[in-house]
Amino acid sequence: MAFSSLFQLHSRDLTSEAEVETRLLAKLFADLGYPHTAVIPKASVPPLLVASGSKKTKVQSDFLLKGGTGTVRVVVEAKDPALSLTEAWGQAAGYALTHNADKPANARVRWLLLSNGHLTSLYSHDSSQPILTLKLSDFVSGSPPYAALRTHLKYSASDPVDLPSGQFDVVTPDRLNALFNSSHQLIWKKQKMSPADAFFEFCKFVFVKLIHDRKREKILAAGKSEIFPMTSEWLAAVASSSKHPVRDILFRDLCDALEAAIVDGKKRIFEPNETLKLSADTCRELIRRFEHINLSSIDEDLNGRMFEVFLNEAVRGKDLGQYFTPRPLVEFMTRIALARSSDQSTPRRIIDACCGTGGFLIETMAFQLAALRNDSRLNDAQRETQAEIIKNTTLFGVEANQRVSRIARINMYLHGDGGSHIFFGDGLDNAPQEMPDMSREEIEEVRDHARNLAEESFDIVLSNPPFSMEYSTAEPDEDRILRQLSADTLGEAANVLDRAKKVKSNLLFLFRYYRLLKAGGEMLIVLDDTILNGDTMVDVRRWLMSHFVLLGIYSLPVNAFFKAKANIKTSVLHVRKKTSPDESQGHVFMAITNNIGHDSRAADTPHRNNLNDVFTVYDEWQRTGTLRPLFKENNDPSENLECPAQVWLLSPDALRVERLDAFFYAPELARVRERIGTLQQSGRVDVKRGRDFVLRKKISPSKRQDLIDQRVPLKYIEISDVTQYGLIVSHARGTIDEFPTRGQYQVEAGDVLVAINARSRGTVVLVPDEFDGAICTSGFLVIRPKSQDEGKLLWYALRSNLCRHQIYYLAQTASQSELKSKVWADEFLVPMPRGTHRRAAVRESARFHEHLGALLDADAVRLPETD
Repeated sequence: MAFSSLFQLHSRDLTSEAEVETRLLAKLFADLGYPHTAVIPKASVPPLLVASGSKKTKVQSDFLLKGGTGTVRVVVEAKDPALSLTEAWGQAAGYALTHNADKPANARVRWLLLSNGHLTSLYSHDSSQPILTLKLSDFVSGSPPYAALRTHLKYSASDPVDLPSGQFDVVTPDRLNALFNSSHQLIWKKQKMSPADAFFEFCKFVFVKLIHDRKREKILAAGKSEIFPMTSEWLAAVASSSKHPVRDILFRDLCDALEAAIVDGKKRIFEPNETLKLSADTCRELIRRFEHINLSSIDEDLNGRMFEVFLNEAVRGKDLGQYFTPRPLVEFMTRIALARSSDQSTPRRIIDACCGTGGFLIETMAFQLAALRNDSRLNDAQRETQAEIIKNTTLFGVEANQRVSRIARINMYLHGDGGSHIFFGDGLDNAPQEMPDMSREEIEEVRDHARNLAEESFDIVLSNPPFSMEYSTAEPDEDRILRQLSADTLGEAANVLDRAKKVKSNLLFLFRYYRLLKAGGEMLIVLDDTILNGDTMVDVRRWLMSHFVLLGIYSLPVNAFFKAKANIKTSVLHVRKKTSPDESQGHVFMAITNNIGHDSRAADTPHRNNLNDVFTVYDEWQRTGTLRPLFKENNDPSENLECPAQVWLLSPDALRVERLDAFFYAPELARVRERIGTLQQSGRVDVKRGRDFVLRKKISPSKRQDLIDQRVPLKYIEISDVTQYGLIVSHARGTIDEFPTRGQYQVEAGDVLVAINARSRGTVVLVPDEFDGAICTSGFLVIRPKSQDEGKLLWYALRSNLCRHQIYYLAQTASQSELKSKVWADEFLVPMPRGTHRRAAVRESARFHEHLGALLDADAVRLPETD
């Protein structure tokens, strides 16, 4: 039963729309600071004529919320708890659109707030994607979703420009991001540091600022006034005694306190003689920009937010980008991991063995600590005891980069943990080594690492392992870790390691986490799609299904890690370690997302982040036992999203070890197949499988050598040489040994070339006479038609959306997803027109290629340059 400790409200208390309004929303408005005069109830809301198709309907909202200037900022809709929240969006959006039609920009509605009590979602007024979704249990002081909601909706009576010294201003996420970006530019210009160094130094500055913000917050709350550190007034007051007070006073005091903490068992954050490398002038300018911003009120992974926006886009993924996980994804995975427990305050041991700056651990701690606040079921002493257990005994991380591990410790320290369980080391190593040149402090950390990361001792894994890192048997340290994997652990997957001299670390982390998890423990892990659908990973998937129960598979868009300069297709795998070998597989929650909060240019798009939609469907399913499938285009004119957002439930009987990626089971792919079946039943097409067509074989080694020896001049065709409708607009010339090694087919006139890469789907070529004998790249599937008519029909059919969608969803692997020949043979359906449709298709194809032929002769139709 969900419970809001902030409002002392159980979900069982919400049985009608009226109760949602009075017991939840009214309390929410008060907590957000809205005076009664700023809340317009339904009885006073002016009805508006809202267009719906060709009709206009009178619409009223349940509440309107006014901002400090007296203009309406928020349209609020309450719904009966039995109704789905998604059904409420249209009415609220229509009201806001009509209201805004004749208003200037500064007087328009900005937000839609929808609630059925169980779920509450916040939308931008012009978007159908929620930017936030809160469960009832998220309405607690300090929970990340509620903290985010407050930054957007908190009432402010005015927008002060000049604040008194020491007073705090309200800061929105957009404004904070802008401040971090400008801070990066400032440090880069003034200090000329590398991005990694600049980020670390800025972390030190923020560390000092946040500590003093907390002290200032308490003093202001007590109604006192004084000269506060990290303000312009303070800089003026200490100018006569110190030329660099931030470095020589505040940072030095911090380092002394941290050194004392090491004696009490805390892990090292700074070196014994560490100093702040930002100049006094740089610190003075940073203080000017941040002095009215209360960083302690931003109860989230602050370093993660800095990390996301602070580094210049050109270097993300090089110096530090390998540790970057987009914040919306961190929040989504954490919420799914915690959603299955009704009591989030129950301490559970959680591990991220490649933790980077500690984002998953910080997010988890924030949710768990928030669940304790205002909980009337516990007294103050019990809450404090529980909080100390959560902060100091349940959260564990390992990070292989020493500097980043210390940034993670800063993160944990700022949230009350002190980084006592963030270890510098290799998260794959179950027996970390003591080295002769280690200090006593370093040796104790190694021993502590080994003691705390015992096998079968963790309840939850939350992790995003590196995609491209490899472990090689040729490297002694890496070979030692590979040899730690026992046959009992690997089972069927041992075949993969036996065949390889190098193994990707994300695969190794799967095995490591299996050993660390308790029976019944759960793991949410980001994996590249090769593990889920690559032909070489079938044994790994077989091992996975025999050792875990699959709970969810969430496909991420190909641009998910563009901010980290990683161009790779990934998914989130959610599994539970089996309690017995014969534990049965249940239904699998599956989702395909097309936006997780940024676009392909790495620009933030929170209003199109459909992870919130996925979580809404998931939570409704967990609460009611009924899943409402989602199919949502989420289109935007500035970006090709390639596929709709989709959420559905997969029967265990439908699972196939050959493919565990969500794309293979996509509802849109099922619709395509149904459509092809309908066309077949109507007599319009004959349905062929890929295996019904003859494929050309790759050039044999002996044939290649003959072409080299004969020095035969040839043409070479790449996918980029061809337009999507099949015109070859350029090509290379030379002998076969001068072409790239991917030139593996020799084609004949009349062959059909089909681009198998998912990004080039729909590119189909009917080879003209001019390219008879040409060489083409292995990026094409080369079909040898039985007749000219079949070639024309294939070109006609394979360019259809029915076939393009199949290439997209059936493509395999992560870095260059493509349609494999076996999948083409067994799974691909080709709708070949028949009867009158066949004759019409042949005519249309022939006519089109006559025009293409004329274009190929275009060079001959121009003014000659000689007589």
